[in-house]
Parts: sequence; structure tokens; C-alpha cells
Amino acid sequence: MWKQTVVVDNPRWTSRFDVWAPVRTPRNVLQKLSSDLGTALSAREVRQQYAKLGMEPGTFFLTEFTAFVRSEMNKYQQVVKQADIQPM
Repeated sequence: MWKQTVVVDNPRWTSRFDVWAPVRTPRNVLQKLSSDLGTALSAREVRQQYAKLGMEPGTFFLTEFTAFVRSEMNKYQQVVKQADIQPM
């Protein structure tokens, strides 16, 4: 699985904007997307625009993203279980 991330860190909140690809997307396509998005996000003009919004682009790639998603799923499964949240 692949994703590109922009992380917004603020003392009060963190926000993520992710780009996803279908599970069976060929690895060479994921690498090309990753490279192109990385190039775009590292452009001076793009970084300046993000900075005006108090944002800093960052990235997660392939295995990092998979580990992150699994970790988040585990964390929020525990929150739902402990809070006894039921489907509507």
C-alpha cells in the first residue's frame, strides 16, 4: 500500500492529507507517484504556500504507511472497545 502525506502540526491539533492508491497498484506505479509527489511537495513555491497556512509537508512511503495504518487501527479499535461504542 502506498500513500503520500502532508502533516500539519499545531500545538492544538495535527491534520493529515493522504493520497491513496488501490491495493494491487503495481509497485513501479507507486514509486513513480511517490517520486512525483515528493518532487512537487519539495518545490519552494509549494512549501511557501504550505508555510503560509502553518503547514509543513511530510511523507510516509509504502512500508511506513502500512505500519502507521495498522498502528492507528489498533489504537482506535481499543478506544471503541473501551468506550463500548456500538454501530448505529
